[in-house]
Amino acid sequence: MSNSVIEVPLKGGFSFDLCKRNEMLSKKGVNPPSFRKTGTTIVGLVFQDGVILGVDTKATEGPIICDKNCEKIHYMAPNIYCCGAGTTADTEAVTDMVSSQLQLHRYHTGRESRVVTALTLLKRHLFNYQGYVSTALVLGGVDVTGPHLHWPTFIFVQTLCQNNHIRVFAT
Repeated sequence: MSNSVIEVPLKGGFSFDLCKRNEMLSKKGVNPPSFRKTGTTIVGLVFQDGVILGVDTKATEGPIICDKNCEKIHYMAPNIYCCGAGTTADTEAVTDMVSSQLQLHRYHTGRESRVVTALTLLKRHLFNYQGYVSTALVLGGVDVTGPHLHWPTFIFVQTLCQNNHIRVFAT
């Protein structure tokens, strides 16, 4: 048996390995890849007691930025929020409709809305329109069962958003 040493990367912090590699490649004449516009970026993080949602604020119309301070985090319930990308009108309409349905449900039951209820309403709406709603959503919230993060989508919506260069990342 050989005594080989396996290097384990340090935990945490920034690794400069790629910087050294990129410098070596540029000295050899290899051009670095150019930056590419990818549309809206949505990030969702789940931790022990909650969820963090983040999204950029720029609204674009093709290559033109038409609004630098666009609200893309939508209120669904006191314990549930939704980030949206895609056609602004579709995103607003879907989240407002589900938010009002959740409000009616809270009035009827007298209890806090559950994240799975919002998820079901969003998925049902997206399915009913068979991909003609041009929106990509990341739903996050905390209810009696704990923190939740979901990407409610319909397969046609996902394809449509990818064709329009909208990328949604959720963890």
